[in-house]
Amino acid sequence: MKKVEATFGNDFAIERAEERISKEGFKFYRKPPLKLVIYVKNKDDIEKLRKLIHESHGYLEPIPTLREKITGKIMAFFSFILYRGKKKD
Repeated sequence: MKKVEATFGNDFAIERAEERISKEGFKFYRKPPLKLVIYVKNKDDIEKLRKLIHESHGYLEPIPTLREKITGKIMAFFSFILYRGKKKD
């Protein structure tokens, strides 16, 4: 299962989204203050969830995997080493 995170602007929107998501049968939990972490199985579920979240005035973003986090840190380290001596024009 993959996790995605939905962000909302107010309590009314997040409560409405919780009702809709639970009706569709997704498993989720609430992260304070205005975020939901939702478990999905495949890309079709992600598209269905994206539509539900958008209708509830929210934004859906994927949670990076461990591999993506490690790759990002390695790339940041090497780009720092490569570009630290160059001056910007």
